[in-house]
Parts: sequence; C-alpha cells; structure tokens
Amino acid sequence: MWLNEVAGSSCLKGVFVENGPFYVDNNLELRDREFTWVRKYSMLYLDVPVGTGFSFTDKEDGYAKNSEDDANELFEALQQFFTLFSEYQVPDFYIAGEAASANHIPRMVKRVEAGNKEEKLKINLKGFMVGSPFVNMKFQTTFS
Repeated sequence: MWLNEVAGSSCLKGVFVENGPFYVDNNLELRDREFTWVRKYSMLYLDVPVGTGFSFTDKEDGYAKNSEDDANELFEALQQFFTLFSEYQVPDFYIAGEAASANHIPRMVKRVEAGNKEEKLKINLKGFMVGSPFVNMKFQTTFS
C-alpha cells in the first residue's frame, strides 16, 4: 500500500508521478512507465485521511481529528478491502510512503498489529518503508 507524502494530498501523485504503471508526459498524454512497482507487486493507493482525493464520508464526525483516527480509518479501510478482495489477503503486505507520511505510517502499523490480535480477518503485514522521512519540520529544515 502506498500513502502519499503529505496527509491531505491525493495518492494519484504516486500513481502518475512516482511508482504507478503510467505517467503523464509533457504533451499531457498517458504513457506506460518503464520501471514500476506494479510489474512485480499489487499496489493499493489510498487517499488518507478521509476527505482527501476521492475518499469521502457522509457523516460530519467521519473526519479524522488526530493521528489515532487516521490509523483507525486506515485499518477499517483495509479490513473492508481484504473482505471484498480476499485474493489479496494472502500475499505479504507492506505499508510504504514518503516524506510527511513518516509521521503516520508507524501509527498505522501499530494499529494493524493490534487489530490482528482482535479481529477475525488478519492482515499479513510484513513491514513498512518510508522514503525521505520528514518527521520534524523545525528540526529538519534548520539543519538541512
């Protein structure tokens, strides 16, 4: 699963600019990407938190108020995804992202691990990856 670099920005950037199967060229035409993760792995791109990109809720209280809410939303989304598409439940599952997603991914991993102890449906989480983690703006920009 890929999470975008900044909470509140759509994962479509990951699909079309970073590691998805296609890219948009300078003429605004869709092209096949030569090197992409999807040649070897199934990818799930999620817009997090709810309200970002194509994700939505009909309830005012359905929006995350903190990182714990984000982690719970993600866990619920994964539970629903693996219930609907059980063929993807068997392979090893990794959570990946970049930059500011480094603030959320460890909490999400912790929530999945806790959920695996509580829920009937288990997520085969094997690890996580964070590229160019951006965890403390004040510290990282001062010393960069």
